[in-house]
Amino acid sequence: MKGKNVVLSVFLLLEIIFLFFTKDYVTLTVNATCFFFSSVLFGIAIIAFFYKKSTTLNTVPLSFNGHKKKIIILLTVVSLVVLIPLQGMIFHQYPIAADKSDIIPLISIMVKRWLSGSYVYAPSYDLGYLLSPTYLPLQWLPYTIAEVLHFDYRWISQLIWVIAFIILMSRVLKIDNFYLKLLVFVITYLLYYTIYDRERPMYVNTVEIMIAGYYMLFIMALNTHKVIYIAFAFTACILSRYSLILWMPLWAFVMWSSAQRKEMFKIMGITAVLVLLIYVVPFLSHDWHSFGRSIEHYTRAAVGEWQHLDERGLPCSIYNGVGFAHLFYEMKGVDINTKIASLQKLDFILCISISFILGVWYWFNKDKIDYRIFLMGSFKIYLAVFLAFIQVPYIYLMVVSIFVSIAIFAEQLRYKITSYSPSL
Repeated sequence: MKGKNVVLSVFLLLEIIFLFFTKDYVTLTVNATCFFFSSVLFGIAIIAFFYKKSTTLNTVPLSFNGHKKKIIILLTVVSLVVLIPLQGMIFHQYPIAADKSDIIPLISIMVKRWLSGSYVYAPSYDLGYLLSPTYLPLQWLPYTIAEVLHFDYRWISQLIWVIAFIILMSRVLKIDNFYLKLLVFVITYLLYYTIYDRERPMYVNTVEIMIAGYYMLFIMALNTHKVIYIAFAFTACILSRYSLILWMPLWAFVMWSSAQRKEMFKIMGITAVLVLLIYVVPFLSHDWHSFGRSIEHYTRAAVGEWQHLDERGLPCSIYNGVGFAHLFYEMKGVDINTKIASLQKLDFILCISISFILGVWYWFNKDKIDYRIFLMGSFKIYLAVFLAFIQVPYIYLMVVSIFVSIAIFAEQLRYKITSYSPSL
Protein backbone atom coordinates (compact mmCIF):
# COMPACT_ATOMS: atom_id res chain seq x y z
CA MET A 1 0.00 0.00 0.00
CA LYS A 2 2.48 2.57 -1.26
CA GLY A 3 -0.01 5.45 -1.33
CA LYS A 4 -0.47 5.20 2.43
CA ASN A 5 3.19 5.72 3.18
CA VAL A 6 3.48 8.54 0.66
CA VAL A 7 0.56 10.45 2.17
CA LEU A 8 1.76 9.92 5.75
CA SER A 9 5.31 10.97 4.93
CA VAL A 10 3.99 14.10 3.18
CA PHE A 11 1.96 15.11 6.25
CA LEU A 12 4.99 14.42 8.45
CA LEU A 13 7.26 16.56 6.26
CA LEU A 14 4.64 19.31 6.24
CA GLU A 15 4.74 19.37 10.03
CA ILE A 16 8.50 19.95 9.88
CA ILE A 17 8.15 22.60 7.16
CA PHE A 18 5.40 24.58 8.93
CA LEU A 19 7.20 24.43 12.27
CA PHE A 20 10.62 25.58 11.06
CA PHE A 21 10.59 27.06 7.56
CA THR A 22 7.43 28.97 6.58
CA LYS A 23 6.65 31.24 9.55
CA ASP A 24 8.59 34.17 8.01
CA TYR A 25 6.67 33.98 4.73
CA VAL A 26 3.01 33.75 5.76
CA THR A 27 0.91 35.23 8.54
CA LEU A 28 1.05 33.64 11.98
CA THR A 29 -2.57 32.50 11.82
CA VAL A 30 -2.06 30.86 8.42
CA ASN A 31 1.12 29.11 9.52
CA ALA A 32 -0.38 27.95 12.82
CA THR A 33 -3.46 26.65 11.00
CA CYS A 34 -1.36 24.78 8.43
CA PHE A 35 0.81 23.22 11.14
CA PHE A 36 -2.26 22.23 13.14
CA PHE A 37 -4.05 20.60 10.21
CA SER A 38 -0.96 18.77 8.99
CA SER A 39 -0.70 17.28 12.48
CA VAL A 40 -4.40 16.42 12.77
CA LEU A 41 -4.57 15.02 9.24
CA PHE A 42 -1.61 12.77 9.97
CA GLY A 43 -3.60 11.20 12.82
CA ILE A 44 -6.80 11.00 10.78
CA ALA A 45 -4.92 9.43 7.85
CA ILE A 46 -3.52 6.69 10.09
CA ILE A 47 -7.05 5.73 11.13
CA ALA A 48 -8.52 6.14 7.63
CA PHE A 49 -5.92 3.99 5.86
CA PHE A 50 -6.45 1.07 8.23
CA TYR A 51 -10.22 1.43 8.57
CA LYS A 52 -12.22 -1.65 7.52
CA LYS A 53 -9.03 -3.59 6.90
CA SER A 54 -7.63 -6.66 8.62
CA THR A 55 -3.97 -6.50 9.54
CA THR A 56 -1.13 -8.75 10.56
CA LEU A 57 2.40 -7.95 11.65
CA ASN A 58 4.59 -7.33 8.60
CA THR A 59 7.88 -8.11 10.32
CA VAL A 60 10.75 -10.56 10.10
CA PRO A 61 13.03 -11.70 12.93
CA LEU A 62 15.68 -9.16 13.85
CA SER A 63 18.83 -10.02 11.97
CA PHE A 64 22.02 -8.20 11.09
CA ASN A 65 22.59 -10.24 7.95
CA GLY A 66 22.13 -8.80 4.48
CA HIS A 67 23.81 -5.84 2.81
CA LYS A 68 20.77 -3.57 2.96
CA LYS A 69 20.29 -4.09 6.70
CA LYS A 70 23.96 -3.42 7.24
CA ILE A 71 23.58 -0.12 5.39
CA ILE A 72 20.82 1.00 7.79
CA ILE A 73 22.86 -0.11 10.81
CA LEU A 74 25.95 1.65 9.47
CA LEU A 75 24.01 4.86 8.85
CA THR A 76 22.57 4.76 12.36
CA VAL A 77 25.95 4.16 13.98
CA VAL A 78 27.75 6.77 11.86
CA SER A 79 25.08 9.38 12.56
CA LEU A 80 25.49 8.85 16.29
CA VAL A 81 29.28 8.89 16.06
CA VAL A 82 29.10 12.20 14.18
CA LEU A 83 26.54 13.74 16.50
CA ILE A 84 28.32 12.99 19.78
CA PRO A 85 31.42 15.20 19.24
CA LEU A 86 29.22 17.80 17.52
CA GLN A 87 27.01 17.95 20.61
CA GLY A 88 30.07 18.30 22.81
CA MET A 89 31.24 21.29 20.75
CA ILE A 90 27.80 22.90 20.96
CA PHE A 91 27.53 22.38 24.71
CA HIS A 92 30.97 23.96 25.14
CA GLN A 93 29.98 26.87 22.90
CA TYR A 94 26.69 27.44 24.75
CA PRO A 95 27.23 26.90 28.49
CA ILE A 96 24.20 26.56 30.76
CA ALA A 97 23.14 30.06 31.84
CA ALA A 98 20.13 31.10 33.91
CA ASP A 99 19.87 34.42 32.02
CA LYS A 100 19.20 32.44 28.81
CA SER A 101 16.80 29.90 30.31
CA ASP A 102 16.07 28.79 33.86
CA ILE A 103 14.98 25.27 32.84
CA ILE A 104 18.26 23.42 33.42
CA PRO A 105 19.39 25.65 36.35
CA LEU A 106 16.10 24.88 38.12
CA ILE A 107 16.54 21.17 37.43
CA SER A 108 20.01 21.46 38.93
CA ILE A 109 18.57 23.05 42.08
CA MET A 110 16.04 20.23 42.42
CA VAL A 111 18.68 17.54 41.89
CA LYS A 112 21.02 19.07 44.46
CA ARG A 113 18.20 19.31 46.98
CA TRP A 114 17.34 15.67 46.40
CA LEU A 115 20.94 14.57 46.92
CA SER A 116 21.30 16.67 50.06
CA GLY A 117 18.05 15.44 51.59
CA SER A 118 16.29 18.81 51.32
CA TYR A 119 12.67 19.13 50.22
CA VAL A 120 12.78 19.33 46.44
CA TYR A 121 9.57 21.27 45.83
CA ALA A 122 10.10 24.15 48.27
CA PRO A 123 10.01 27.64 46.67
CA SER A 124 13.44 28.79 45.53
CA TYR A 125 15.21 32.16 45.36
CA ASP A 126 18.51 30.67 44.22
CA LEU A 127 18.35 32.39 40.82
CA GLY A 128 17.53 35.80 42.31
CA TYR A 129 13.75 35.61 41.96
CA LEU A 130 10.91 33.44 43.22
CA LEU A 131 10.62 30.06 41.54
CA SER A 132 8.21 27.32 42.47
CA PRO A 133 9.81 24.04 41.34
CA THR A 134 7.20 22.50 39.09
CA TYR A 135 8.95 19.73 37.22
CA LEU A 136 7.67 16.25 37.83
CA PRO A 137 10.25 13.66 38.99
CA LEU A 138 11.11 12.04 35.66
CA GLN A 139 11.87 15.44 34.21
CA TRP A 140 14.65 16.02 36.76
CA LEU A 141 15.57 12.74 38.50
CA PRO A 142 17.57 11.31 35.57
CA TYR A 143 19.97 14.25 35.86
CA THR A 144 21.10 12.97 39.25
CA ILE A 145 23.58 10.83 37.31
CA ALA A 146 25.12 13.91 35.69
CA GLU A 147 25.33 15.72 39.03
CA VAL A 148 27.00 12.80 40.80
CA LEU A 149 29.46 12.15 37.95
CA HIS A 150 30.03 15.87 37.27
CA PHE A 151 29.22 16.13 33.57
CA ASP A 152 26.93 18.39 31.56
CA TYR A 153 23.27 17.71 32.31
CA ARG A 154 22.37 17.92 28.64
CA TRP A 155 24.13 14.64 27.90
CA ILE A 156 21.37 12.89 29.88
CA SER A 157 18.72 14.37 27.57
CA GLN A 158 20.66 13.22 24.55
CA LEU A 159 21.23 9.74 25.98
CA ILE A 160 17.54 9.11 26.60
CA TRP A 161 16.67 10.27 23.09
CA VAL A 162 19.44 8.12 21.61
CA ILE A 163 18.11 5.08 23.47
CA ALA A 164 14.66 5.71 21.99
CA PHE A 165 16.16 6.24 18.53
CA ILE A 166 18.17 3.00 18.68
CA ILE A 167 15.11 1.02 19.81
CA LEU A 168 13.06 2.63 17.03
CA MET A 169 15.63 1.69 14.39
CA SER A 170 15.96 -1.84 15.78
CA ARG A 171 12.21 -2.26 15.32
CA VAL A 172 12.39 -0.72 11.86
CA LEU A 173 15.04 -3.29 10.89
CA LYS A 174 12.36 -5.97 11.21
CA ILE A 175 10.40 -4.40 8.35
CA ASP A 176 11.03 -6.22 5.10
CA ASN A 177 11.45 -3.10 2.95
CA PHE A 178 14.83 -1.37 2.64
CA TYR A 179 13.51 1.94 1.29
CA LEU A 180 11.00 2.35 4.13
CA LYS A 181 13.74 1.64 6.67
CA LEU A 182 15.88 4.26 4.99
CA LEU A 183 12.99 6.73 4.93
CA VAL A 184 12.49 6.48 8.70
CA PHE A 185 16.19 7.11 9.28
CA VAL A 186 16.30 10.06 6.87
CA ILE A 187 13.23 11.81 8.32
CA THR A 188 14.45 11.32 11.88
CA TYR A 189 17.89 12.67 11.05
CA LEU A 190 16.35 15.53 9.06
CA LEU A 191 14.27 16.63 12.04
CA TYR A 192 17.17 16.30 14.46
CA TYR A 193 19.50 18.31 12.22
CA THR A 194 16.84 20.97 11.64
CA ILE A 195 16.45 21.47 15.38
CA TYR A 196 20.21 21.83 15.74
CA ASP A 197 20.48 24.17 12.74
CA ARG A 198 17.46 26.44 13.14
CA GLU A 199 16.59 26.29 16.84
CA ARG A 200 19.97 26.02 18.53
CA PRO A 201 18.96 28.08 21.61
CA MET A 202 16.14 25.60 22.18
CA TYR A 203 18.54 22.72 21.57
CA VAL A 204 20.97 23.85 24.27
CA ASN A 205 18.63 25.41 26.84
CA THR A 206 15.85 22.86 27.17
CA VAL A 207 15.55 19.16 27.99
CA GLU A 208 12.73 18.53 25.55
CA ILE A 209 14.71 16.06 23.47
CA MET A 210 14.46 13.76 26.52
CA ILE A 211 10.67 14.19 26.57
CA ALA A 212 10.63 13.36 22.86
CA GLY A 213 12.49 10.15 23.72
CA TYR A 214 9.89 9.28 26.35
CA TYR A 215 7.02 9.79 23.92
CA MET A 216 8.72 7.81 21.16
CA LEU A 217 9.13 4.93 23.62
CA PHE A 218 5.46 5.33 24.54
CA ILE A 219 4.29 5.00 20.93
CA MET A 220 6.44 1.91 20.48
CA ALA A 221 5.12 0.45 23.74
CA LEU A 222 1.53 0.80 22.54
CA ASN A 223 2.37 -1.68 19.79
CA THR A 224 3.52 -4.40 22.14
CA HIS A 225 1.81 -6.67 24.63
CA LYS A 226 4.58 -6.18 27.17
CA VAL A 227 2.70 -4.90 30.18
CA ILE A 228 5.81 -3.76 32.07
CA TYR A 229 7.13 -1.85 29.05
CA ILE A 230 3.80 -0.09 28.50
CA ALA A 231 3.46 0.79 32.20
CA PHE A 232 6.98 2.21 32.35
CA ALA A 233 6.34 4.24 29.19
CA PHE A 234 3.08 5.58 30.63
CA THR A 235 4.87 6.49 33.85
CA ALA A 236 7.70 8.25 32.03
CA CYS A 237 5.19 10.42 30.14
CA ILE A 238 2.92 11.10 33.12
CA LEU A 239 5.81 12.03 35.41
CA SER A 240 7.60 14.28 32.92
CA ARG A 241 5.00 16.23 30.97
CA TYR A 242 1.45 15.19 31.66
CA SER A 243 0.17 16.12 28.19
CA LEU A 244 -1.53 12.74 27.77
CA ILE A 245 -3.58 12.83 30.99
CA LEU A 246 -6.85 13.79 29.29
CA TRP A 247 -6.28 11.10 26.62
CA MET A 248 -5.81 8.29 29.13
CA PRO A 249 -9.57 7.70 29.68
CA LEU A 250 -9.85 7.13 25.93
CA TRP A 251 -6.98 4.63 26.09
CA ALA A 252 -8.72 2.77 28.94
CA PHE A 253 -12.04 2.80 27.06
CA VAL A 254 -10.40 1.41 23.90
CA MET A 255 -8.62 -1.32 25.86
CA TRP A 256 -11.88 -2.26 27.60
CA SER A 257 -13.92 -2.23 24.39
CA SER A 258 -11.37 -4.30 22.48
CA ALA A 259 -11.33 -7.09 25.08
CA GLN A 260 -7.89 -6.15 26.40
CA ARG A 261 -9.21 -5.75 29.94
CA LYS A 262 -6.76 -7.97 31.76
CA GLU A 263 -3.85 -6.19 30.12
CA MET A 264 -5.45 -2.82 30.85
CA PHE A 265 -5.85 -3.50 34.58
CA LYS A 266 -2.27 -4.76 34.84
CA ILE A 267 -0.90 -1.65 33.11
CA MET A 268 -3.04 0.65 35.24
CA GLY A 269 -1.98 -1.16 38.41
CA ILE A 270 1.73 -1.10 37.66
CA THR A 271 1.57 2.52 36.52
CA ALA A 272 -0.27 3.53 39.71
CA VAL A 273 2.34 1.79 41.86
CA LEU A 274 5.19 3.48 39.96
CA VAL A 275 3.57 6.91 40.30
CA LEU A 276 3.10 6.30 44.03
CA LEU A 277 6.70 5.17 44.52
CA ILE A 278 8.35 7.81 42.32
CA TYR A 279 6.19 10.86 43.04
CA VAL A 280 3.40 10.58 45.59
CA VAL A 281 5.19 8.92 48.53
CA PRO A 282 8.62 10.61 48.37
CA PHE A 283 7.42 14.06 47.30
CA LEU A 284 3.72 14.87 47.06
CA SER A 285 2.80 13.29 50.41
CA HIS A 286 5.12 15.75 52.17
CA ASP A 287 3.16 18.69 50.79
CA TRP A 288 -0.15 17.96 49.14
CA HIS A 289 -0.44 21.56 47.97
CA SER A 290 2.78 21.44 45.93
CA PHE A 291 1.01 20.16 42.80
CA GLY A 292 -1.55 22.97 43.00
CA ARG A 293 1.25 25.50 43.39
CA SER A 294 2.88 24.01 40.31
CA ILE A 295 -0.24 24.67 38.25
CA GLU A 296 -0.40 28.23 39.60
CA HIS A 297 3.26 28.71 38.72
CA TYR A 298 2.63 27.66 35.12
CA THR A 299 -0.07 30.32 34.90
CA ARG A 300 2.25 32.96 36.41
CA ALA A 301 4.98 31.89 33.98
CA ALA A 302 2.52 32.20 31.10
CA VAL A 303 1.66 35.75 32.18
CA GLY A 304 5.38 36.54 32.18
CA GLU A 305 5.80 35.09 28.68
CA TRP A 306 2.82 37.04 27.40
CA GLN A 307 4.46 40.22 28.74
CA HIS A 308 7.92 39.40 27.33
CA LEU A 309 7.89 41.52 24.19
CA ASP A 310 10.18 41.42 21.15
CA GLU A 311 11.35 44.34 19.02
CA ARG A 312 7.91 44.44 17.38
CA GLY A 313 6.23 44.92 20.76
CA LEU A 314 4.72 41.42 20.61
CA PRO A 315 5.22 38.44 22.96
CA CYS A 316 8.03 36.46 21.29
CA SER A 317 6.85 33.06 22.61
CA ILE A 318 3.30 33.69 21.37
CA TYR A 319 4.21 35.00 17.93
CA ASN A 320 6.73 32.28 17.03
CA GLY A 321 4.75 30.73 14.18
CA VAL A 322 2.58 28.06 15.81
CA GLY A 323 -0.33 27.80 18.20
CA PHE A 324 -3.46 29.92 18.49
CA ALA A 325 -2.59 31.71 21.75
CA HIS A 326 -2.03 34.92 19.78
CA LEU A 327 -5.74 35.09 18.93
CA PHE A 328 -6.52 35.32 22.64
CA TYR A 329 -3.71 37.82 23.21
CA GLU A 330 -5.38 40.07 20.63
CA MET A 331 -8.76 39.98 22.39
CA LYS A 332 -9.93 43.49 23.31
CA GLY A 333 -11.38 44.67 26.59
CA VAL A 334 -9.97 41.97 28.91
CA ASP A 335 -6.76 41.69 30.88
CA ILE A 336 -3.99 39.11 30.31
CA ASN A 337 -5.08 36.88 33.20
CA THR A 338 -8.59 36.60 31.75
CA LYS A 339 -7.23 35.89 28.27
CA ILE A 340 -4.99 33.10 29.56
CA ALA A 341 -7.79 31.63 31.70
CA SER A 342 -10.09 31.58 28.66
CA LEU A 343 -7.43 29.83 26.58
CA GLN A 344 -6.79 27.25 29.31
CA LYS A 345 -10.50 26.53 29.63
CA LEU A 346 -10.92 26.15 25.86
CA ASP A 347 -7.93 23.80 25.64
CA PHE A 348 -9.35 21.64 28.42
CA ILE A 349 -12.81 21.54 26.82
CA LEU A 350 -11.42 20.72 23.36
CA CYS A 351 -9.19 17.93 24.67
CA ILE A 352 -12.05 16.36 26.61
CA SER A 353 -14.36 16.77 23.63
CA ILE A 354 -11.99 15.28 21.06
CA SER A 355 -11.29 12.30 23.32
CA PHE A 356 -15.04 11.78 23.79
CA ILE A 357 -15.79 12.08 20.07
CA LEU A 358 -13.00 9.66 19.20
CA GLY A 359 -14.28 7.27 21.87
CA VAL A 360 -17.80 7.34 20.43
CA TRP A 361 -16.43 6.73 16.95
CA TYR A 362 -14.38 3.79 18.17
CA TRP A 363 -17.37 2.24 19.97
CA PHE A 364 -19.27 1.99 16.69
CA ASN A 365 -16.24 0.92 14.67
CA LYS A 366 -14.19 -1.17 17.08
CA ASP A 367 -14.52 -4.26 14.90
CA LYS A 368 -13.32 -2.40 11.81
CA ILE A 369 -9.87 -1.26 12.92
CA ASP A 370 -6.97 -2.63 14.93
CA TYR A 371 -7.15 -1.02 18.37
CA ARG A 372 -3.39 -0.29 18.37
CA ILE A 373 -3.66 1.64 15.11
CA PHE A 374 -6.58 3.59 16.51
CA LEU A 375 -4.68 4.40 19.71
CA MET A 376 -1.78 5.83 17.72
CA GLY A 377 -4.00 7.88 15.42
CA SER A 378 -6.22 9.15 18.23
CA PHE A 379 -3.23 10.14 20.34
CA LYS A 380 -1.74 12.14 17.48
CA ILE A 381 -5.06 13.97 16.92
CA TYR A 382 -5.42 14.64 20.65
CA LEU A 383 -1.85 15.89 20.98
CA ALA A 384 -2.28 18.22 18.00
CA VAL A 385 -5.36 19.78 19.64
CA PHE A 386 -3.69 20.00 23.06
CA LEU A 387 -0.63 21.80 21.69
CA ALA A 388 -2.52 24.09 19.31
CA PHE A 389 -4.33 25.75 22.21
CA ILE A 390 -1.63 25.57 24.86
CA GLN A 391 -1.07 28.82 26.75
CA VAL A 392 2.53 29.26 25.54
CA PRO A 393 3.21 27.44 22.24
CA TYR A 394 6.94 26.96 22.63
CA ILE A 395 8.66 25.49 19.58
CA TYR A 396 10.27 22.79 21.71
CA LEU A 397 6.85 21.46 22.73
CA MET A 398 5.86 21.11 19.08
CA VAL A 399 9.07 19.21 18.34
CA VAL A 400 7.89 16.42 20.65
CA SER A 401 4.74 16.11 18.56
CA ILE A 402 6.76 15.60 15.37
CA PHE A 403 8.92 12.92 16.96
CA VAL A 404 5.62 11.26 17.93
CA SER A 405 4.66 11.36 14.24
CA ILE A 406 7.95 9.72 13.27
CA ALA A 407 7.43 6.95 15.83
CA ILE A 408 3.85 6.40 14.61
CA PHE A 409 4.98 6.34 10.98
CA ALA A 410 7.64 3.74 11.80
CA GLU A 411 5.27 1.60 13.86
CA GLN A 412 2.46 1.54 11.29
CA LEU A 413 4.95 0.10 8.80
CA ARG A 414 4.96 -3.05 10.93
CA TYR A 415 1.32 -3.76 10.00
CA LYS A 416 0.47 -5.54 6.76
CA ILE A 417 -3.05 -5.22 5.41
CA THR A 418 -4.44 -8.66 4.62
CA SER A 419 -8.06 -7.83 3.79
CA TYR A 420 -9.70 -4.84 2.11
CA SER A 421 -13.28 -5.95 2.68
CA PRO A 422 -15.60 -2.99 3.38
CA SER A 423 -17.87 -5.34 5.34
CA LEU A 424 -15.39 -5.72 8.21
